[in-house]
Amino acid sequence: MKEYKPQNVMKSRAALLFILFILGLIFLSVKLIEINFLDNNNYKQTVLSQQVNNLTDTTNQVIPKRGSILDARGIAFAESNMVYNVIFDPAVLIELDEAVVTTTIDFLSSALEGVDKEDLEELMVTRYMSHYEVIVRGLSYPQAEPIIKAKDDKLISGVAFEEQYKREYPYDNMASDVIGFMQSDDVGLWGIEKVYDTYLTGSLGRRFGSVDAENRIKQEDVDAENGYDITLNIDFTIQSYIEDAIKNFYEEEQAISVEVVMMNPQNGAVLGIASYPDFNLNDPYNISHLVSEEEKALMTDEEVGDFRNQLWKNGVVSDSYEPGSTYKPFTIAMALEEHVVTEESTYYCGGYKIPYENHKPIYCHKRSGHGEQTLMEALSNSCNVALMDIGLEVGREFFYEYQHMFGFGAQTSIDLTGEQSVRKNVYTLNELDPVQLQTSSFGQGFNVTPIQLITGFSALINGGYLYEPQIMNKVTDETGRLIEQNEPVIQRKVISEEVSDQMLNALRQVVDEGTGKNAKVEGYSIGGKTGTAEKKDRSVKEYVVSFIGFSPTENPEVICLVVVDEPVGINVSSRYASKIFKDIMEDALPYLRIPKEYDVTEAE
Repeated sequence: MKEYKPQNVMKSRAALLFILFILGLIFLSVKLIEINFLDNNNYKQTVLSQQVNNLTDTTNQVIPKRGSILDARGIAFAESNMVYNVIFDPAVLIELDEAVVTTTIDFLSSALEGVDKEDLEELMVTRYMSHYEVIVRGLSYPQAEPIIKAKDDKLISGVAFEEQYKREYPYDNMASDVIGFMQSDDVGLWGIEKVYDTYLTGSLGRRFGSVDAENRIKQEDVDAENGYDITLNIDFTIQSYIEDAIKNFYEEEQAISVEVVMMNPQNGAVLGIASYPDFNLNDPYNISHLVSEEEKALMTDEEVGDFRNQLWKNGVVSDSYEPGSTYKPFTIAMALEEHVVTEESTYYCGGYKIPYENHKPIYCHKRSGHGEQTLMEALSNSCNVALMDIGLEVGREFFYEYQHMFGFGAQTSIDLTGEQSVRKNVYTLNELDPVQLQTSSFGQGFNVTPIQLITGFSALINGGYLYEPQIMNKVTDETGRLIEQNEPVIQRKVISEEVSDQMLNALRQVVDEGTGKNAKVEGYSIGGKTGTAEKKDRSVKEYVVSFIGFSPTENPEVICLVVVDEPVGINVSSRYASKIFKDIMEDALPYLRIPKEYDVTEAE
């Protein structure tokens, strides 16, 4: 038997330990390699993935430029301009020399209004790990240019710029209840901004990122598609004439409100539309021009909200009133169209009429009476009694039918927010009893909106065609390429051309010889009709006065309606509205290149 020596055992054990040590080193080396390369690679992938995610979140959306709202000649009522937010980066600056930090902070505090040196120094302490601190928002390029230049020239560090678009209204209050304004999230809230929001908005762009096999981030930008421009039928100059005439009125007179709309009666294009009170589109929530701070302090939040909503709405499409005598031409046109009267028909006005036995008298505005009146004299003198007789001759069925054919009690489909049909304020056939028929014949007892009246009146004078009123003319892209064109829309034929011609002559006589004399414009033929209507509570004696007129009286090119709610004064009459109409037309007719029809000196 072989002898087993102790030293051999020791050698074997040492060898085994050595082998195990080597194997341990190999294992540790492998783990180190795995940690240094594989796990590190996974870590890099995680970090890079987070960076990629940052590239594709909502903060990396590419915002499109909102389209402009332009007048008929290309003047911008609303436009989006580039503005700059200034970004302060403490995390970058903290790694730089103190001299660079000091220079940067000193420069920014001196160049930017409202940015204090102490505030920036505090950010360096409290936000030293932040790369994104917005210190100023909404600078125009001229305001931001000195800082941009200083950064490009490497005079300052740790500063970046964030580009955004800001919606601006260059003319503040002009056409405010037509143009409308934006919510804070760049969504149209009112007027054209809301109606055509889809066209104006455009499409968002995005920044997408990915990580390739070599751990490099690849960024791909999908460009935003800018919004389309909306060109209106409204003419900046016409709009200015209208608003100036309203302001001139308020310098001398008082009223709750004034509403004006001007159209081309041959196609329904709205050339101008305005009302007062108005508001500043660049600051629409501010009501300080109408309500003092003391008055506002006494109002609840709900009352302030209601006041703003009332201010923002467009009264031309949303307010209703009794049309009064401006409705009389419609009644006469119905009677002529149905051949129940002729221009030679006569009526007697003794100052009042009893609609049926035992009913109280209904008075003419001339209590002493007009005496014997022809059909056209009844219109020229605005005789209520004669119109009551004419309404009875038309009859309730035809009166009701024509009233709706002219568009009363229905929306006109104008492209503005807030239009009311006031259907409930127009008599149904069953409600149109003999009294209501006779009072309706001279425009009392039912309501219309201004846009309904001017649209229907246009049909009286354009050959009988009821057009849809249109604010928008066309939609174009930023290169001027036509996207959509609004064409005139005829809703229906209401009266014959023969009757329309008769109405043109009759309405000229109203201005030449009758109640519309205050609306005369020298050198031009003007046709039109005055209106004075009591508001619902007859005992209070509050009035809405109006005038609707057109020119020329042969083939009219422009029609204008003025409505004044509760003018303050003695002997309230339509003269208030006639004066505003005249002020507008004296400027608008030459501007529209409508030739004068006679020389003033020759006429005299």
